[in-house]
Amino acid sequence: MLKLSKKSIKGKLIRIGLLTTTVALGLAFLALLVKELLDTRNSLVKDLRVQAKTIGTHSASALIFNDPKAAAETLATLQSWPNIRLAVIYSPEGEVFAVYQRPGSKPGDRQPSLKEGEVKFGINTLTLVQPVFFNNRVVGKIGLQSDLGKFYFLIIRYGVTVAIVLILSLGAAYFLLSQLHRTITTPLSNLVRLMGTISREKNYDLRASLFEEDELSALGQGFNEMLDQIQQRDRELEMHRKHLEEEVGRRTKDLAMANIRLERELDERRLAEKEKNILEEQLRQSQKMEAIGRLAGGVAHDFNNLLTIIQGYCELSALKIEQGEPIGEEIEQIKQAGNRASELTRQLLAFSRRQLLEMKVVDLNELLGNMKNMLSRILGEDIQIIFSLGKDLGKVKTDPGQIEQVILNLSVNARDAMPYGGKLTIETKNTLLDQAYAQTHPGVIPGPYVKLSVIDTGSGMPPEVKSRLFEPFFTTKELGKGTGLGLSTIYGIIKQSGGNIWVQSELYKGTTFDLYLPRIEESPESEEMVADPQTRLQGSETILVVEDEKEVGKIIKKTLQELGYQVWLTEGGREALRFFKDQESPPIQLLITDVVMPGMSGRELRDHLIALRPDLKVIFMSGYTDDAVIRHGISKKEMNFIQKPFSVNILARKVRLVLDET
Repeated sequence: MLKLSKKSIKGKLIRIGLLTTTVALGLAFLALLVKELLDTRNSLVKDLRVQAKTIGTHSASALIFNDPKAAAETLATLQSWPNIRLAVIYSPEGEVFAVYQRPGSKPGDRQPSLKEGEVKFGINTLTLVQPVFFNNRVVGKIGLQSDLGKFYFLIIRYGVTVAIVLILSLGAAYFLLSQLHRTITTPLSNLVRLMGTISREKNYDLRASLFEEDELSALGQGFNEMLDQIQQRDRELEMHRKHLEEEVGRRTKDLAMANIRLERELDERRLAEKEKNILEEQLRQSQKMEAIGRLAGGVAHDFNNLLTIIQGYCELSALKIEQGEPIGEEIEQIKQAGNRASELTRQLLAFSRRQLLEMKVVDLNELLGNMKNMLSRILGEDIQIIFSLGKDLGKVKTDPGQIEQVILNLSVNARDAMPYGGKLTIETKNTLLDQAYAQTHPGVIPGPYVKLSVIDTGSGMPPEVKSRLFEPFFTTKELGKGTGLGLSTIYGIIKQSGGNIWVQSELYKGTTFDLYLPRIEESPESEEMVADPQTRLQGSETILVVEDEKEVGKIIKKTLQELGYQVWLTEGGREALRFFKDQESPPIQLLITDVVMPGMSGRELRDHLIALRPDLKVIFMSGYTDDAVIRHGISKKEMNFIQKPFSVNILARKVRLVLDET
């Protein structure tokens, strides 16, 4: 047997391998140590900024009202954060407003004196100062000083761990390299042993193993070719025998496959029949919901016109009655009832997908993070809330306020299903709905989605309740404890956002709501904080009102006249066009028109009048928004739009805002 000296190839390979491994691991250790230092430092600064922002938010009101005691009480909550040594709140003039010092800290800890936004690392401390905002206005600043003990502990632990890994890696490398020489001598020894076995036993079925294309493999290949020639005639006989056996086996297999295909076709027919029944039931449910939605949208549209009249006359009457008179209270009650009726119509419009959503690019993880505290307060301490938020979650395009309402409604329903406490889980993740899923779920368009799941451990629901879950005015709650519009509103919001909602529920096994919203590749839109100026509501300009509902037009005219405007009223687009062409003075400066009218729509009227008077300003109004936005091309971002019913104040502000535009 061929053996290699340890001082020759094996020794050289081990020395070279160990040197290379040591250098590579040393460089990797150094790079990882530097990265860990930077990551840990950035993490500490980020955490301290979050803590400073939290304390600043809670102490803003104390700074505004000059209440040092309230600020000190806010700082006292830092006792639950053992890493904070010192915290100081400064007034807008730079004076110390309130101070917190952790019990047991050294007297030498000084108040932070950095500029706003500065961060300073010391030997044992991290100091940060940043401004305190209230409504985008700086009302003071806060300085925090954090202990770096945790920072050094993490670095030491990381260093020890990597050192242990380095030692173990070198040991493993030495062991592997010491075995490397076997790859050279083992193939030659195996070939020598094989030749001896064949010579003694006359067994020509044995073959040399070939692993690499080298000299030893070439020698083994020549030996195998010699054995092949010896066995050539034996193989020919064996091939004839195998051919006969294969033919018999093939025929047997064909019969078995034919039987399997027959059974499979029967199973597929039974499965197809079952899927057909499921799809037909889902289609009937979808058609029923669509029909109810159209009815709800039509009712809401007509009801909005009536509410515009009721609320308008209530507000005009209230303005004419002296404060404190009994009839004034009665009118106020009528107005409040009208507001509640208006809220019901908005819910009907949401279910029928006829409300006007303010679509924005939304990160659901960020939205849920902002709702955590609110959900904890609403659900109570006996409900455990678990957030399982997916990493690298895609963005969706929807109305963030409406989605918050969806999450809140589902959470409150879950709380009602768990009267003795339980667990509420809110999950998000990216998902892909394929063609197979779409075939079993009518209305689903295949593609990438973001899935939002709300899961409770409550009492669940029977199939007869689940089948009517999204119908408007359907509720299982006691009389007076629910309108039955909560889940129907959720259904409309998700559908109008291009998504889908599915429910899984069994009695005593909880309920799961799965919401799918289309995933997009856009970045979230930044929110611009716009101040609400004190707008002058009265005016003397000339306004043309076009409204096919006579009573609605009369209340709008009367309202504007009370505000000092000169108002003309027509009941249709063609009549308004004739009036506009015939009128001489004073010139009309503003057109207020309904969107959907017989004969000529508001958009067509606007195009005709703009051609005659390019500087004419226009406000559109409608009792339902799907016709206004979709069929008649009215875009909220491009046009001035007001939704019926509206209050006197909203109408007055909108008119004044449009007239004052340059």
